[in-house]
Amino acid sequence: MRSCADSSVTASIKMPGRALLREHLVRILEFALEHVPRLAVHARQWEAEENDGLVKIADKVLAETAILALLASRVGSLGQRGDALLPRLVHALDEAHDSERIAGILLRCPQAAAPLGLTQAVLSRFGRGSRELEAQVRQIFADGTAETLERIPYRAMEVRWVGSLLGTHSQHSAMELLGLNVLSSPAHPITMDRETAYAMTHGVMYATDFGQLSLDQAGLDISVARARIDAALAWVIVNEDLDLLIELIISASLFRRPWSPYSLLGWDLWTTVWSELQFLPSPSFDTRTFGSMAGERATAYAFRHVYHTNYVSALLCAILLAMPQDGLEDPWIAPALETSTAVHACETAVRKASMFARQVDESNGAPAKPLEATRAIAVCEGLLSEMLPTHSRARTVLRQSQIEPSLLAAVMADATIIHAARTYDLPKLFVALSTSSSVPGPPSLTVLEGLRFIVRQQFQDGCIGLHFLASQHRQSAMAREATSLFAANLERCAQRLAAAA
Repeated sequence: MRSCADSSVTASIKMPGRALLREHLVRILEFALEHVPRLAVHARQWEAEENDGLVKIADKVLAETAILALLASRVGSLGQRGDALLPRLVHALDEAHDSERIAGILLRCPQAAAPLGLTQAVLSRFGRGSRELEAQVRQIFADGTAETLERIPYRAMEVRWVGSLLGTHSQHSAMELLGLNVLSSPAHPITMDRETAYAMTHGVMYATDFGQLSLDQAGLDISVARARIDAALAWVIVNEDLDLLIELIISASLFRRPWSPYSLLGWDLWTTVWSELQFLPSPSFDTRTFGSMAGERATAYAFRHVYHTNYVSALLCAILLAMPQDGLEDPWIAPALETSTAVHACETAVRKASMFARQVDESNGAPAKPLEATRAIAVCEGLLSEMLPTHSRARTVLRQSQIEPSLLAAVMADATIIHAARTYDLPKLFVALSTSSSVPGPPSLTVLEGLRFIVRQQFQDGCIGLHFLASQHRQSAMAREATSLFAANLERCAQRLAAAA
């Protein structure tokens, strides 16, 4: 539904049913219970480099299993089948946890208390684990030696979160560091890498204790922060990175606001893949490598490369089941973003480019004509199929979506803008920006960032484009023609932004 008075966009997004969430969570608890008792056998099949260092891959699996058990315990009843699973999984976790080995490492390296003490911290919540190790870990956190290592912000937040489980840190202590997390910066998937997106998601998880705390008191601009998460969702939906996709949906959910069309489309991709495969493949899973294996080696490889994606899908279900439901079913409202800075930057770039090109193509400077949403979707799908030819499942999900076409067009345009910019395909980027600008509704954060990206490609003399970095190339007719064309497109987009303001 569109409001013509203020050009805002709203949509009623139906959240996943609780029965479906509960069933999936139970399925993954069963999956974990099948493999955790076999973890030592699996670990012997993994590559040597994954077992080097203080924290081995098996330690990471146990820690993530502990988080899964903790969040599942917050849901309440999981039904007869699910309620019987949780104590069994906690018992298996306790049996697989080598407390003596962990205690020995922490005597030498107390700074590893967060990653290695997490499992014990959770086991303590269930009255399980080693009381001696629990006392040791608690003391390390209490005397501050758990923090005697320089960490990037979300890892520092992780330390404080684990401390809060032990009672040595306040429940809000991780949130106090959220201002240092990349989510509080102008990060956007046009320029950020996957690890940065991972840091963004985990910062929100630790700050909120996976949904137990509200972000309303965190000092964030909630509207812009959610827009950053949506932009990242547009990025990963079309390249089918399910691991990061689900973590981003978790982050979006932790704002305790209605889902956006971006989250809904991500969920649609999630459920489509699950229905087809009955598991969620990880980006690191290689079908050829798996096909060359047999027996325990194949089983160990498959678990290693699918457990995390499947675990985080269960965490999403547990969070949604345990989270307060107030307001989640309200209509989603597109964020109102400040556009004047982007308009001014575009206008300045156009003037400089026109002086460089010594020509102004007035016909190309006309405002973009309105474009039907179905046509915009087709344009974006064509561009995405050229840039991501092997990711047809995502395009099929988008094509079959029941979401309002104008909203779908906006999401697909964002995805196209991001991938065109990341591959430095300026012609496709301008087509995507023009397509987005011709669809009614306020501009997304990705449209604004796409324009800023182009403006950053301009040299001091007005020429636009990395292809003309060498000064001699800027003397060519091609440089003038390309810059003139880019300027005309920038001018069109700036006019559209100004009209929508």
